[in-house]
Amino acid sequence: MPPLRQATLTRLNLARNISCSLEQDPRVLAVIATGSVARNRCSRTSDLDLTVIIADQGIRRSVTSETRQGMAIDIEWLTKRRALSIMKGGKRDLKGLREASRLGLGVFILDRDLLEANFRTLAVNLLPDRGMIEQRMAALSHILSDLVSKKLKQKGARWELCRALLDNVAFVLLMLHPFRYQKPKWVLADLRDAGHDSLNSLLRKAYRIGSDSSNVSRRSIELSRRFIEEMGRLMKTPPIEHMLKKGFTRKYAAWSYICRTWEDAESLFQDKAFIEANFTAKFAARMTFPFYLGELGSNSQSTNPLHILEKIGDKGLSSMYLQLFPVPANHPEPDQAMLRKSLDLAHVCWNLKQQAYREIS
Repeated sequence: MPPLRQATLTRLNLARNISCSLEQDPRVLAVIATGSVARNRCSRTSDLDLTVIIADQGIRRSVTSETRQGMAIDIEWLTKRRALSIMKGGKRDLKGLREASRLGLGVFILDRDLLEANFRTLAVNLLPDRGMIEQRMAALSHILSDLVSKKLKQKGARWELCRALLDNVAFVLLMLHPFRYQKPKWVLADLRDAGHDSLNSLLRKAYRIGSDSSNVSRRSIELSRRFIEEMGRLMKTPPIEHMLKKGFTRKYAAWSYICRTWEDAESLFQDKAFIEANFTAKFAARMTFPFYLGELGSNSQSTNPLHILEKIGDKGLSSMYLQLFPVPANHPEPDQAMLRKSLDLAHVCWNLKQQAYREIS
């Protein structure tokens, strides 16, 4: 395990101080540091996320926020009964599995009831809802069918399919891993830490990220912002800056998530994680397409960004997207080795999925 970052150590020390105060209350059973602290991925601007498990069954689940030492702190309060319910999986959907992973793989600062070992075991052994994985596998099958077809006419279409294929492969592999699929900004790091280095490498290649360059990363962040805001204007959604100041709102929940993903890219850049910043910025731009289809109630069968941009007919938008994802002049099609590795990873998904669910049948 790599040494703890200074930003992580600072937050852990603050978490211990907060825990010492909370420990005076006999109802407090556990204090868990979660989020970037638990993953040792803190930057100078990272929040401190804590979960406090309390014995009192009369409290409601809530989140309190405060600032100490210039640092934002969010504390989630859960009863033991509610925490155990989360750890048992519930619907085993994306949200539930993320929560279980967050608690089960968190750093226990206080553990009066010896919950850590049980939580960790539950988090590791949970499986996603079979229907959710089946849906992604169906998407993979559809993409694979198009990928091997020779009828692709649009320039860069096969590169686009590669990105879609690898995005879905990453989702399935991480959902079948205790890390789960948490946030776009953590995808590359989680794949690496989960032992999927080859997928990490292929995603970078498909996303046209060739170097760890601050200038290239900065350009992607700026381009993606312009692209996201232009897409937002088409749908009459608020600009990024407005959404970041306003925070989460139910009316613009999905759009807020896109804007915050772009903000994550900016934060990664400030932390000199240029490759991850580049990937996250480009991912945020791609997130606008399913949102666009959902907002317009489109009955289009294609979620391919190139097809959508063609229908929109805005040359400025298309130009920005091609600047984010340029088609290499000397390799207009992905090389056979990349396609073969992508297909191999898709088969790895199928095998893992079948093995995992066979064991519980």
